[in-house]
Amino acid sequence: MKPSNHSSQNRSSNSKILTHWAAKLVAGSVLFVFIVTLLPFNFTPIAPNLHTIVRRFFAHHSDLNDLIGNVIFFLPFGFGLACLARQKGFNHLGTVLITFFASSTLSLTVETLQLFLPSRSSSVIDICTNTTGGVLGAIAYLIWCVMAPGQSPRFADFLRRRLSGRVLIAAIVGWLTVTTFIVLTFQQAATFSNWDTSFPLLLGNEQTQDRPWTGTISKVEISDRASSASEVAEIFEHQGFVSRDLIAAYTLTGPGGYPDRTGHLPDLVWRGGASQPIQGGQFTTDRWLSTQKPATALAKALKETSEFTLSTIVATSDFTQTGPARIISLSGDASRRNFTLGQEKTDLVFRLRTRITGINGSSTALLVPDVFSDTKIHHLVLTYKHQVLTLYVDNIQRLSTLKLTPDITLFRYLFSVKDRSGRLVRVNPFIYATIFYVTFFTPLGLLIALIVMRLKSSLSAYLFVFVSGVFIPALLLELLIRGDEFRLANLAVSVAIATFTMLLVKARLSTRLKSSYAA
Repeated sequence: MKPSNHSSQNRSSNSKILTHWAAKLVAGSVLFVFIVTLLPFNFTPIAPNLHTIVRRFFAHHSDLNDLIGNVIFFLPFGFGLACLARQKGFNHLGTVLITFFASSTLSLTVETLQLFLPSRSSSVIDICTNTTGGVLGAIAYLIWCVMAPGQSPRFADFLRRRLSGRVLIAAIVGWLTVTTFIVLTFQQAATFSNWDTSFPLLLGNEQTQDRPWTGTISKVEISDRASSASEVAEIFEHQGFVSRDLIAAYTLTGPGGYPDRTGHLPDLVWRGGASQPIQGGQFTTDRWLSTQKPATALAKALKETSEFTLSTIVATSDFTQTGPARIISLSGDASRRNFTLGQEKTDLVFRLRTRITGINGSSTALLVPDVFSDTKIHHLVLTYKHQVLTLYVDNIQRLSTLKLTPDITLFRYLFSVKDRSGRLVRVNPFIYATIFYVTFFTPLGLLIALIVMRLKSSLSAYLFVFVSGVFIPALLLELLIRGDEFRLANLAVSVAIATFTMLLVKARLSTRLKSSYAA
């Protein structure tokens, strides 16, 4: 039976719509790949040495997470490109071959550009896995077409006819549920729930004796709550805590040992060299301090609150120490810790154990340059609260932060940027936060647009949908992420993204959707 002219016109129209969105998917995927693989865009010239270039391509080894991520990156690109190829009349084999060559070319392009990025590593393995992802995306599209023959051109029409008001409201509730679940999961992953309570408190080395630090420490104080900026200012003014809200407090004067003034922890005793140091708190490569027993009370207290303040007065005697060299550490050995304050040449490094950062805390550490660029005495205060680690050096104006909030950690770990030594490169947190808000609030804007297009032209109705569907979800999410650190700017960004998406979708699709609903 010959299809009617009306059916043919619908298929032709829907085919154009599908091709239109496939083209957008391909363009968006290419943009996404370039952003993710070329951050932070700090291109620098390199010497035109063919041997060095080839060695870089084959020297880098990717771990399992990198391999999986490389495949996933190119799946949307392959899916969209296969759709375009089929619309152009290519057969299955031709579609796969086109996707193969396009994916390998795109991957080769970004890997070549990465040669000019000091913080990135080019690899032939990445090209292979990227190409595999593109081909798998194309195969997924072809399988979908085989399993649902004739449905591709009708897909858009199917969605339009099925998107009732109840379905759209249910979708928004689903969006809110999924988003809340992801945020809560990442918040829980940034607590100290995985801390080990069997570690001793160490100053100047690890138990394994392979991370020595040389310098002086005169005072160490730790609280199980995070001090505010004004309280930190008082700590600097009085060279220590004013309140009695302490879990540990050691003053390193005299030959030792050194009792905890709070009475919660065991004494610190000298380890290593047989002779005692002449000056209290003076550390060498063969002398360090350790509690006689595990600092269980400290680990339990901080594990319960998932926040702390650490105040210490230190001075390095060597600018070349690496490891990082351990200044203060609550750890079992060189690869297992709850936290570690260390020195890496002239830089300060602070590692913190959470489910996000791992038992070593090395994948994401706070690194502050040039804290130890001199041998002067420095007063360091570190606080952790609401997934934000803050370091103050000598005053409250000189501060650095490491944020483990969900809006940053989600995409930092999905699309991590590593240097050639495998360490995570710090990227501007605003970039990760922006990706988070775009990812979660673009779908919300789309759903709100579909609801608005079903309403009669009424300012009060539009205002109600905007407040209940955009503003309130954005406000709740920001409160959930920040708590009492609420930021109006983040709320404005999320509302702006959802509103822009809503207006854009409404302008582009309202006429088509209304005609479909009328039919």
